[in-house]
Amino acid sequence: MTTTTDRDLRGLNFEEGYIAVIDKPLEWTSTDVVRKIKFALHGLGYRRIKVGHAGTLDPLATGILGFIDDASKVAHERSLGLTPKAKLVGQFLIAGIFVLCAVNLLDVAPTVEIPFICTIDLGVLTTVIPLGGETDSAGISIPWLYLAYCLILLVGLCNAVNLTDGLDGLASSVTVLIATFFTVVAFGTHSGISPITCAVVGSLMGFLLFNVYPASVFMGDTGSLALGGFVASTAYMLKMPMLIYWVEILSVMIQVTYFKLTGGKRIFRMAPIHHHFELGGWSETRVVAVFSIITAVLCLIGILAL
Repeated sequence: MTTTTDRDLRGLNFEEGYIAVIDKPLEWTSTDVVRKIKFALHGLGYRRIKVGHAGTLDPLATGILGFIDDASKVAHERSLGLTPKAKLVGQFLIAGIFVLCAVNLLDVAPTVEIPFICTIDLGVLTTVIPLGGETDSAGISIPWLYLAYCLILLVGLCNAVNLTDGLDGLASSVTVLIATFFTVVAFGTHSGISPITCAVVGSLMGFLLFNVYPASVFMGDTGSLALGGFVASTAYMLKMPMLIYWVEILSVMIQVTYFKLTGGKRIFRMAPIHHHFELGGWSETRVVAVFSIITAVLCLIGILAL
């Protein structure tokens, strides 16, 4: 076995899907902190880190944001925690860092795939910020169009999952199907993200035992924002659109816009849309069942799009 030094790390052979073989010497070419982070993760022996495992950072960060919101409610003994503006700022910051890390450290292509139709390149407007001096070719790439698209996607999905958590068992039952779908896709594409998706499936199945109607345990913003971060980051990594959640958030946007334009008229009885059906006479269990069935059908269509 070779000797491990700070100049020559060899012989580390981890299981496929976690960390690849270290097979080249360490060469620190920049004193810049960001440059060193990138060198450590992508050039300093780690030839490739699976993109799926980076997806744990986004739900962890959004979960912490949700925890701060819940803790604020408990500490101040009120129903309002962080302000909506503070939540959005935190979510955009988390999403921006996540996307830039994925593009620069994990070589995620700045493209958008439209199922059954085409792939669109959004990396045409890219700025590269050089690091380590004029002779250093390394830099931080900022694909502006792709970044804007991903910010809307990630923050929108995160909030959509949060909005879905409005009835007993609704968010958890829909998301367990989505996580199962992600697991099938992850195994089929060998993306390396299956341990994460399987863990989410298992945890949600256990949580559902206590969250179905009538619920005795609730996830709060800690759980809903973490699940939103999981769905958003995993859909981003696998390049999968999540239509069921967009129905929820679009119903709110349509309702608010129409209300303001018409001076008080409404399209839905109440938004998000699951409350529209509830006020129409559907029971909570029926709404959850119908939404779950629709989610399962959309997941099957998504598998066909692979």
